[in-house]
Amino acid sequence: MMRMTCSVLITTLREFSVNPLRSFSSTALATTAAVLLATPLFAQTPPATPAAPAGQQDAGGQQRDNAGGGRGQRQGGMPGFGRMLGGGGGGGGGGGGGGGAGMRDVRDALEPDFARRDLQLFVRQLTLDEIQSDVVEQLFEDYETAYQPEMERVQGSMMDIGRQLMESFMTPERQEQMSARMEKMREDMRVAEENGEMTDDQRRDFFRSRMEQSAAEMQKEAATTGIDGEIKGAFATILAELEVLQAKKLELKKAFIDGVKVTLDDSQMVNWDPFQRFLTREKTLPRGRLSGESTNLFLVVDDARLPVEDFAKVEPLFDTYEAQLDTALRARNDFVTESSGRLFKAMIGAETEAAMRIIKQQVQLRAAVRDVNESFRAQMVGALGETASAQALNQSILANAFERVYGPTQTTRMLEAAKKLEGLDPAVLSAISELEAGYANEIRPINDRLYTLTKQSEPEELITASERAVTMMSSGISGMLGGMGRGMGGQQGNDTTREVTDQKRKIGENYQEKLKALLTPEQLALMPQTGRGGRGGQGGGGQATGATVARMLEGMPEAQRKQLVERFDTDKNGTIDDAEAASARDVFRQQFGGGRGGQGGQGGQGGRGGQGGRGGQGGQPPANGEA
Repeated sequence: MMRMTCSVLITTLREFSVNPLRSFSSTALATTAAVLLATPLFAQTPPATPAAPAGQQDAGGQQRDNAGGGRGQRQGGMPGFGRMLGGGGGGGGGGGGGGGAGMRDVRDALEPDFARRDLQLFVRQLTLDEIQSDVVEQLFEDYETAYQPEMERVQGSMMDIGRQLMESFMTPERQEQMSARMEKMREDMRVAEENGEMTDDQRRDFFRSRMEQSAAEMQKEAATTGIDGEIKGAFATILAELEVLQAKKLELKKAFIDGVKVTLDDSQMVNWDPFQRFLTREKTLPRGRLSGESTNLFLVVDDARLPVEDFAKVEPLFDTYEAQLDTALRARNDFVTESSGRLFKAMIGAETEAAMRIIKQQVQLRAAVRDVNESFRAQMVGALGETASAQALNQSILANAFERVYGPTQTTRMLEAAKKLEGLDPAVLSAISELEAGYANEIRPINDRLYTLTKQSEPEELITASERAVTMMSSGISGMLGGMGRGMGGQQGNDTTREVTDQKRKIGENYQEKLKALLTPEQLALMPQTGRGGRGGQGGGGQATGATVARMLEGMPEAQRKQLVERFDTDKNGTIDDAEAASARDVFRQQFGGGRGGQGGQGGQGGRGGQGGRGGQGGQPPANGEA
């Protein structure tokens, strides 16, 4: 497939994962059937992530075990849970690389409930003896043998349907038309820029209007081809396939759990309920769509490395937090699972009111999970009083839950890197430290404003975007194209959020310039890439750069952005430089361009093993891409 068609498909992927698909799972399956399901990205289950070696513990985890902080030690004598699964995923989930909400939603529907890498978790936490371990290992093997063929059959069916739809809609003639439209749009943008540099808002409005015009033309063409009826039929087929698979998953899950429980003695069964709560957190907490919904406070407390006396003040809240989080998670999970089929049928049948009732309930239950974390953040910080530990823990939780707001920015990374330069003049080091303090003070109230705006706007945005998706799905490809045109060119968030975000970015850029004035050219060359830069010079070659990738990431949902950064940020500095951007471009071209499908990226790696908290999410979240 030619380069410009590849660009259109990537743009379509971004639209459908940034906006309509973030709030509910089954709608993702609908869009993938239209244009995305034909790509290997959406059809491959990520490779299994190896479990962390059993028994690993670092000093912090050992301290908490001795202090009584481990969940299991306080209920039935189980060792601290820590991060035993080795890759549960920080923040938005830690599956394979690539994709975002849409890809992750499809993966949620297809992934098995248990994998062989979980064996050591069961062995350690349930204190299985050798014979019991052998029995449970056989249960894992039986589960995999029964589920894997069913999953592969559904994947193959979805791939075939996606290819058929692509062949029906993406004819050579239409590819040429789309390429011509995109080339014309780029040329018009170039001419407009030559007549005077455009602001970000002007550029967004220009691109949005041209996309609306192009989508309207394609919409008329699609209405005359019969593709709408073909897509609705494909949706129905996919729904039937997934309903069968979900029923099989429930059957196999029950058989697996019953088999494990039969092997346990009475003393081990005492630990079953807390172990189930841990599994629920580990397996499903990363599936959040709202900021703060996927946060695991046990892990954040572990990472905070509180002094023993401060940890003792927070620890009494753990039981209540665990119970309330488990209740909220189960309510969310059960309703999303139960309602997804009804939602999909309502969308296919153009039953907008019924679909929106389900969507609003899903968002409400997601917000309830987030609110549990927010409530216990306040309680844990309050338990520490007016102390440095309280401030540090509060910042750590906020950075984890609202990473786009409170996480490290490009400016903080540059300032930190500059302080570590070898041979730095003491006066320069002092000036950099002053810049660092000034920047932190200046963005603190802005971050607090963004936090409030994010909490208020995210649920509403999910519902609004979902309503647009319902309309699009009920109208087939014509509705998708119409929705794509209306949605393109904008950014996430409302106007107020964008205004405050722009203010924060400009402050960061100002401090970056001040830092650059202090450093020599040789020292500047050692600084992290800025991730932004000029907009000119891209031209016909379409070369991907760190700046263009950074701009793309800024408009993506949190989970999707984290997954892409983790996949392509090979030097792990939190940004995508030009070489990494070129690698990402090549992978996308393979996956979206008709060539050999790219291989899924590695899953998020787990953090330190065996800490005394009640964890489950692996790895450190990458820093955000703001200035």
